[in-house]
Amino acid sequence: MTLGEFADAVRAYALITGASATSWGRTEKHNEAVGGVKYSAHRFWLAADLVYDGPPPPDAVAVAHRLGLKLIEEGDHHHVQPLGWIAG
Repeated sequence: MTLGEFADAVRAYALITGASATSWGRTEKHNEAVGGVKYSAHRFWLAADLVYDGPPPPDAVAVAHRLGLKLIEEGDHHHVQPLGWIAG
């Protein structure tokens, strides 16, 4: 998935689910400061952290998957990245 395709998928996901992005791309220094893994998709602008105006939709994982995104629940937010991303 290219950066443009990822951006389009995140935008579509947000419009469908009522999500807002709170984090997207990160510098190496910022990624370290927030506890991100060394090769986090955020470092390549291929990850976004999302919050919702209300409760997350019950079909959030399915919506993300249809758009080519992997959704990871991380407590107070959802993290999305391309389905094929291999964590570093």
